[in-house]
Amino acid sequence: MICMQNKKFDQISLEEFDSMNMDHTFSDNYNRKKQNLLHAVSESEHNRHRNHLYRVAAAIVALSLLPATAYAADRLLQMHYNSTGTYSGDLSLTTTSKDTVFSPVKLTPTYLPDGSIAASDRGPDKYYVPSDTESSSHGTVFSLYKMDTDDFTFSHSYMTSREEFNANGNDAVLMTFDSSGVFDKDAYVVFQDSGYIVEINMGNAITNEEAKKIASGVTLTPATDSDATFAGSLSELKTELAEDAAAPKALQTTWLKVNDTWTDETCGYQMTVKKVEAFDNIRSLNADFFTDNGKNLPDGSINDNGDLISYNRAIIQVGNGTDSLNTQTGTAQIHRKLLYVTLEITNPSDNPFSDTESCVNYDLTIPSENPDGYYNNALFDNPTYKDVINYPIYFDASVCSDNSDHHYFFTSLEKGQTITCHLGYIVDEDLLDQLCLNTSFDGQIGQFVTLYK
Repeated sequence: MICMQNKKFDQISLEEFDSMNMDHTFSDNYNRKKQNLLHAVSESEHNRHRNHLYRVAAAIVALSLLPATAYAADRLLQMHYNSTGTYSGDLSLTTTSKDTVFSPVKLTPTYLPDGSIAASDRGPDKYYVPSDTESSSHGTVFSLYKMDTDDFTFSHSYMTSREEFNANGNDAVLMTFDSSGVFDKDAYVVFQDSGYIVEINMGNAITNEEAKKIASGVTLTPATDSDATFAGSLSELKTELAEDAAAPKALQTTWLKVNDTWTDETCGYQMTVKKVEAFDNIRSLNADFFTDNGKNLPDGSINDNGDLISYNRAIIQVGNGTDSLNTQTGTAQIHRKLLYVTLEITNPSDNPFSDTESCVNYDLTIPSENPDGYYNNALFDNPTYKDVINYPIYFDASVCSDNSDHHYFFTSLEKGQTITCHLGYIVDEDLLDQLCLNTSFDGQIGQFVTLYK
């Protein structure tokens, strides 16, 4: 076995995948989905291949016509801004066009930060700069919507500035946020002729002037269905959010313990956590199994001997996003641990699925139930934990020989076969007794393995 001490650790701990903590308060549904999206794109690209896709949602359903800023009142598609607090506001879209035909289009960003490359051909169009210490500090995420409803509202909180501008002939607005994560800017661009809206999420190393150049460089060109960029329907989303608001769904929670078995709903494999350990170093682990050659280890978390290093974690007093912002009140020295989960996987002989693969990229969570019918995860919601990476950075049963392959967390078994494998996570020691493994692919069906309780 090639052990980790055979490689230089300063080459392994290269970049940190931070997460976004923007608790937009006006629509928990919208913000939970948006947070999930931005977590997914700022984390390892392996997370794209989970068997569920987080959809970007929009915010409040009812259109507010309180005193507001209106953009280009003579246009068929208008933007209105209404301040709802010192740091919050609603960006509402209205249209008078009843018969818009949404022809397929290809979204192309003609201006991006220097060194940007495409992260993946799946999900939202996302770009990043490989040389960034924080993987998404120059990151950009482009989402396309079709305005197929009379009105729609995007609500935002923790907002520190807002600027309207002309984006190459299109009405646009740039918003910046007091965010504990990497993404701290949103831009919206309205394409009058085609009836499309483009939303752009941008990293904190991008200046406001550069953000406006990025927004102004977006083009929409006619495309075939196969080449077109996916466009979300605001009408369908509006209906979905209204139904959720009227009757929040009852959560279905299942708590599992170590040695309990569950069935992965996507492939029929039986999964059992057999053992959970916490290590102070990574010397006994095989370097070949660290994802993306160790690039997903938190920056500066490991010394040249493979020991995990303590760090000063910010203590954040959480604001409400309307009249107060998140404020750092101090720091605490926190020791990191390698959480090492031994997982037994069986493909039953009577498995009704055939030609199956299992995605073993299970996230860590500190779950709680939200009254609106979804689960909160403190690792996302509490900005104090912004540097805690909740996805695995080590896996030793991949079907891929290259650990930088985006399919790396998939494994495949013959019927009747059982294997034992391991997942590794870098976590804060004081969180160990709260962490659970999230084994569900549905935001309203919670199945969690308690790891240390």
